[in-house]
Amino acid sequence: MFGSLSPLSIYTEEHDYTMKLQEAVSSPPVKPLLDEPRPTVTINTGYLPLRCVSCLSEEEVWTCGNNEIMKLLNLQVKNKQIQTVITQQRWRPWNVCSTSSDDILVTMDREDKKQSKVVRYVCFIEKQTIQFDYQGRPLYSSGGIKYISENRNLDICVADRGAKAVVVVN
Repeated sequence: MFGSLSPLSIYTEEHDYTMKLQEAVSSPPVKPLLDEPRPTVTINTGYLPLRCVSCLSEEEVWTCGNNEIMKLLNLQVKNKQIQTVITQQRWRPWNVCSTSSDDILVTMDREDKKQSKVVRYVCFIEKQTIQFDYQGRPLYSSGGIKYISENRNLDICVADRGAKAVVVVN
C-alpha cells in the first residue's frame, strides 16, 4: 500500500532559537497509513530476477528485469494484463524512476557491459541520452548496479556502485 506521512508541525533551528513553520497550504491530500499492510494486487511480471519497480501513478508501475524489455503494469486491470512499452536493442535497463513531469529516467548497460547511460523517455519515446561529459568521457562506470532518482532541483542523480560515486547532472 502506498501512502505518505504528514507532520502536524515542523520545527527548525536557526540562529540558536527554534521557530515553528506552518504546514504547507498546497499539500496533496494525505492517505492514512494502515496499521497492517493490505495487498491490493499481485501481478506476475515474468521477470526472474525483477530488477526494479517505480511508481508512475497510483494505477501504473514501471518494471524491468534481466532483459531489454521494460513493462508498464496497470494495477487496476482485472485480468492483470502487462503492457510491454519499451524494448531496447543491445541495452538492458537496470533501474527506473518517474520524474515530476511524468517522464521516466532509466539507467542502462550495454549487453557487453562496456558502456552505461541514462535515457529519458517522454510518452514512451526516447528524448534524451546522458552518457558522456562535455569532453567525451563516460559519466558512469561500465556495467554494474546504478540507482536513479530526480531531486527537488530536477537534477538527475545516479548512485553508481561501480564508481563508488553519485553522479548528478542538471
